[in-house]
Order: sequence, then structure tokens, then C-alpha cells
Amino acid sequence: MQSKQWYQRRVVSTGSWNAGARFYYEANIVGVSIDSTTYSQCYPATQNKTLENTRPVTCDFSKPSYCGWFPEASPNNLDWVLYSGDLGKLDLKWQPEDSAMDNGAYMYAYNTESTTKVARLLSVWMNSTSDVGRCFTFWYNMWHPNSGQLNLLQHVDNVSTSLLWTRSGPQGKAWQKGQVQVQSEDKHRFILEAVLPAYIPGVIAIDHFVLKDGYCESSNVCTFESGNCGWQLHNWEVTKGSSAMVPPSDHSNKAPHGSFALATSSGGRLVSPAGFHKASQHKCLRFWFFIAGRTAEALNVTNVIDDQREEHLWYATKSHATSDKWYSAAVDITSLQKDATLVFEGSTSGDPGTAVAVDDISLGDKACPPPGSCSFEEDMCNWQNIEGRKYASWYRNQGPTSNLRNGLKGDHTLGTDEGYYLLLDRSDLSETGTAILESETLAIGPVACVKLYYYIKQNTDTKLSVVFADLLGKQIGLATTVSATGPSKWTQLSVEGTNLPSTYMARITGNTGFFSSDLAIDDIEVNEGKCDSIPDVTAKPEPKTNPPTASTPLPSKATTVPHETTTTEMNPPTTASTSLPSESTTLQHDTTTTETNSPTTTSTSRPSERTTLEHDMTTAEQSVITSEAVTVTPVPTKIEVPSTPEALMECNRGEFYCRDDLTCIPGVLVCDGIPDCPNGLDEKCGVQKKCRPQEFLCTTRSSSDCLPRTLLCDGKEDCLGGSDEVLCDVCPHNLCLNDGVCGLAPKQRYPVCDCPDGYEGPRCESYIRSTSTEHLRRSTAQSNTGSIVAGVLVSIGVVAIAAVVAVVVLRRRREPRSRETL
Repeated sequence: MQSKQWYQRRVVSTGSWNAGARFYYEANIVGVSIDSTTYSQCYPATQNKTLENTRPVTCDFSKPSYCGWFPEASPNNLDWVLYSGDLGKLDLKWQPEDSAMDNGAYMYAYNTESTTKVARLLSVWMNSTSDVGRCFTFWYNMWHPNSGQLNLLQHVDNVSTSLLWTRSGPQGKAWQKGQVQVQSEDKHRFILEAVLPAYIPGVIAIDHFVLKDGYCESSNVCTFESGNCGWQLHNWEVTKGSSAMVPPSDHSNKAPHGSFALATSSGGRLVSPAGFHKASQHKCLRFWFFIAGRTAEALNVTNVIDDQREEHLWYATKSHATSDKWYSAAVDITSLQKDATLVFEGSTSGDPGTAVAVDDISLGDKACPPPGSCSFEEDMCNWQNIEGRKYASWYRNQGPTSNLRNGLKGDHTLGTDEGYYLLLDRSDLSETGTAILESETLAIGPVACVKLYYYIKQNTDTKLSVVFADLLGKQIGLATTVSATGPSKWTQLSVEGTNLPSTYMARITGNTGFFSSDLAIDDIEVNEGKCDSIPDVTAKPEPKTNPPTASTPLPSKATTVPHETTTTEMNPPTTASTSLPSESTTLQHDTTTTETNSPTTTSTSRPSERTTLEHDMTTAEQSVITSEAVTVTPVPTKIEVPSTPEALMECNRGEFYCRDDLTCIPGVLVCDGIPDCPNGLDEKCGVQKKCRPQEFLCTTRSSSDCLPRTLLCDGKEDCLGGSDEVLCDVCPHNLCLNDGVCGLAPKQRYPVCDCPDGYEGPRCESYIRSTSTEHLRRSTAQSNTGSIVAGVLVSIGVVAIAAVVAVVVLRRRREPRSRETL
């Protein structure tokens, strides 16, 4: 018997649920009663002053019960999981080893299901802000190449939800900082949303939330989130994408809520604050710009000296930035002996759909690196991933990769695990396995040399190629490709371009396969002139403690071990042109799916605990590979690679999409020498190895995987994607060619073609040449021999007949003589 007790009040945090959710009470003893149940702070709900509502938004998750954050416990959503020491540890190699606060606690989301899932974490309701607003800062970790997307949403008074900030794709191994300036006239709450692809081992982690009244702390980057940063606005305004419509979002937050500076009329001037640029120092001006419209839209950067003389530094028009996207620029500001003021001058017609905008303005303490050159110690130096989400991504990495067997331990610039390099991770699970890195617009030529260092594990299928392209994305000359036949070490590659146009871009393409390794590149240099006339200044130095800047790589003697190289003509996907710079300008595409170095979110230093919480060939000559050790001029080999437009439909597992929005074919038929796609895409196989008749190509593995046909339909997936187990127990009408008959053997599930006379091959695709040319030759020879024999026989017959006739005549002559004698 339980003793009589008074009712006791209990408060349980259940999180936010959608309408219609039910709660169940369970007890393991009899005599339990409940009474006066109330629900508060439901979602959607009105503001209630409950215990939950008094908890702070600021939180480091070391004491989660004191945090004002709760899961949106929808049955269709994933949960955010608390990691604290052994709690929540899954031994995932993509899981951060420690929190952003070094206290061992953070929240993470992880998807093991077969469909894309969402995890949401909701804050308590907050009252309206002042005119100044509030600053919300947080840290996040998105290391895996396909980790998904992280969004920060603002839910206002159960009425609307807006996007404040977003990131997607790989953001590097280190914790990154996110920051937004928030203003609202109504009560509101934050929602941190992770969108996680299916079966992706990537982890999205969040930590160290800080909310405070007032503006966000200023940095050396003006994001316009907290005002104009002291810039004087003359026919310019600071606005948001949600208000201006074009551009639809800013660059810093990549969201409609984000702010930027917009020119409002022709001749508008955005003037730098007093003391922004000390004329006696060499500086690098970096910014992002957006141009939409026609010929009237333009952006100029000038330097006003002593209020008397205006020096032109850089310009761009719509004809140079053809896509409606954010572009990057870097302008070298040389030292002067007089005071100077920087000016952005925008020209716009003001017509609907037109815009000239700038965002994320910063002034570096060093000179800009030469266009195209980069050590990746600070950022990506205007090199940018191109193409869409179906492509893999290059990202900045530090120290070893997740695949320790590759042997890569550090970068090339510093030679330590503290240095940065660009990585194409073999764990990237994109559809193509190919990543394309594009430079800013270059104006170096007509002869130029691209030098870089790369790392590929020996005897793997990973490949690296370098090519030049014009502003429309059309390839110039031949692509230079290297593969992993040399030692597993940093190796120099030099690629020379000739007959280059006045403006162009360089592209670096990496491809990983099933038997591949990670691919790393570092210390890119682009110089005018032939490669053999340019000294090497980025060879791997001895380890240093103090990293050099991108513009001052450490010099030492180069050591080059060449890997296997080929020079090929390729058809890279066509992309939009980039903006035309002046001599000291660098431009860059902006892609929201892959950028890893936004000025406001890429700090990798963790806060201390005291911190407040298909084309035509041009006339360009062949590229030449040179190095200090060898000079190789490979024989060009023309190949074709499949074009890769965006897919508009989905195929079944193990099938190949013909990219015509109509056709899917069994993957085992790809690269078998017979076009099955209406557009022939399945046979544009590039340098794929030719398999023997008793083999088939495993299309989802590396390009050299020819497997025995006995593995087809054996009940085991030998190819990634299961393409070898798709065409089983069926006889497609178009499988056997040239009147071949399709059939299934009693103990074989894969269809077999019975070929008519004169044809052979797995699909009766080959006409036996011996029945044509050789057989004809033999037939002719036999015919000639027969004629000769016939002639001989006729001659013999004639002689025989003549002999018989002669004998008969002689006998007749002898008979009268005999009678006369008698």
C-alpha cells in the first residue's frame, strides 16, 4: 500500500509539437491520479510566461536544462542529439572531436534513413526588439562534403517564417562562426533547421549560442547588417533582398533577410569612411558585387586623391557579369603620399529588374595576391566551385583528411598540419564524382603559365586536369591531365597556355572513383610567359611556425617527381561568363552550395570561455607540361566526355539517366559500344577502358573496371548502385541486334543473344569481317582455281576426243588394205 500523499506539481519540457499531437501517461503502480493538466507554449501558441520562457537563448549546452531551446518533436523529423563526453558519441569520423567552446558539449543531427530528413531546434519566444535590434551569434560544423544544409529561420508571432541565414555543402573541418542582426516589431523565435540527405554519414553540429541587444560587433568586413559602417550614401541605400527583390538575397547570409548596399540612381556614389584607407600603406580591397539589367548598369571603383584627382581602379558592366549572381572582386590599392578616399560609383537605369549592389567590403593589410594565385592560407582567393549540387566540391582543409590511408598529413605551403590546402574528398557522394574549380577572370597573356602542387595517392584512379576557357566557358586548347603513377607526395604541375584571348579563366578539374584517393592542390600561381622562363617560388619549404600570406610564399628549390601526364581535348560544362577586371582586379562566381569562406562566417578560431556568449577547337596551341626536372609534350588524344545537364527525372536504382527527361536504361548497357539512349549519351565514355566480349563495364566504379559477365545477375551487387543486378530474368526487345534472338539459359538469369550467321558479340553487334572481305577473297581465289581446272579438264577432253577420232580413222583406213590382200 502506498501512503496517502498530496498532489505534487510537475513541469515537463516536451518540445514543440504540431497541432493534433497526443500525450500519453504511463504508470507501473496502481493508485496513481493526475489532475489539472495544462499545456503551455504550444506551437503555434500565444506568449505565456512559463518556466520555459525564462530560459535564455544564450547557451553552450554544457547545462542543456537551462537552455531556452527545444526540439520540434514532429514524428516526421529527426532529433537534435546532445553530445557531451560519452553521451551521444557515435564514433563517426565526421563528428567534431570537441565543441566550439572546448567544453565537450554540442548538439548534432545525423540521418541514417532512406529519404531526406529535417531536424529542427526551436528557441523560446522573444519580445520585439528595439530599433537597433539584437545580434545572434552561433557556431556550426559541416565537414562532410555532402553534409546537407543548415538554415536559421525566424518565426514571427505564429504568422510567418522567414530565412535569416543559410549554408550548404562542405564548410571545412573547423568550427565556423555564424552571425545575424535581427529586428522585429513582434514577438518571435529562432529555428535552427538541418536538412540532411539520405544515407549521408555527414554530421551537422551547432554550439555556443549568444544573443545580445544592440548591433553585432564590427569587424574588418562591412556586411551592412548593422548599418552603413560609416560609408556615405549618395544615391545609394542599405536594403534587404526581401525589399529590393533584385538581388533576392545578400551575399553574407545568402538570405532575403540579409542587407547590402544598392545604387538607387545613375551616378550614385558610395564613399568610404574617414580614415578607411591610409594612403601610405599598400592594401587589398575585396568586395562582392551584383549587376542585373542591360547596358546602362555599371559599377566603378575609384580613388579620390586630395579631393582633386580621381584615379580609376576597376570597373564592371552587365556584359562582363552576364548571370544574375554575386561576383567577387579584389583590387590592389597602391600606396600614395596623399590622402585618398575610395568610391563605389553605380550607374543604373532604375528600370524594373535592374540593380547594382555591393556587399561584404573589406580592406586587407597586405597587397592582393596576383590574379589566379593562391596559397589558401586565408581563403580561396577567388577560386570558386562551379556547377550544381550534382557535382562534387573542393573545400579548404587543414591537416590530414578523413581517409588516413592516403598519407596526406599537411599542406604544401607550410609543410605542417596547421596549413591549408584545397581538398576534393573521395567521400564526396555527389552523382558525378567530379569537381570543377574556376579562377577569376584573368587578363594575362597571350602566353601564360599555371603552376600548382598536387597530392594523389599512388596507383589510384584519381585524376587531375587543367585547362583554359573563355568567358563563355568554351575550352581553349587542350586539357592537361595527370594520374597517380608517381610517388604519394606533393608534386608540381606546370601547364602552359598559348594564343590566349585578352580575358579568360583557368579551370582545375578533379575526378574521384571507386578505387580513388583524396585529391589535394595547393600553391597555385598564374604568371605571364612560358613556364620554363618562370622560376619556381612555391616549392615545399621546411616547416615554419609563422605562416606566410598568400602573396608571399616561401621560396626554396623545387623538387618535382612527375606523375603520368596526358593532354586531351575535353568538353567541360559551359558556364556563364565572369566580370571583366582591370589589371589589378580579380573576380569570382558566388555559389551558395559550395562557398566555404564567407567573410562573416569563416573564422576558425574558437571563442574562449570568457567570450560573451561540347565545343569547337580554337586555334590555340597545345598546352605544354613543364617542370624543373622534366619537360613532357604528350601526344594529344581526342576524347569525348558525357555532357552533364541537370537531370529532370529520376531513374530506378542501377539505371542510367539519358538526360533527355524521357529515358532510363539499365546501367550495364552503358559504354558497351551500342547507343541505347536516343541522344547517344551512354556511349560518350571518354577514356573508358574497352572491355572484352566476356566482360562488362562496371559504370559506377572507376573507368577501368571490366568485370566477368558471370557476375551478372548472380544475386550480389558487384557494382556500386547495383547496375549488374538490374537486367535480370527479362529479354528487352531491343537487346539483341541484327535479328538476334534473346533467351534465358536454365541456370542463368541474365539474357543471352543467339546471333545469326555472320554476326557475333554479346548483343550480336559485330559483323564478322571474315564473311565479307576474307571470305570474298577466298571465294574469288576458289572461283579462279575452278576456272583453271575446268579449262584443263576441257583441254584434256578435247585431246582425248581427238585421240579417239584419230584411232577410229586409222582403223578404217587399215580395213580396206586388209581386204585387198585376201
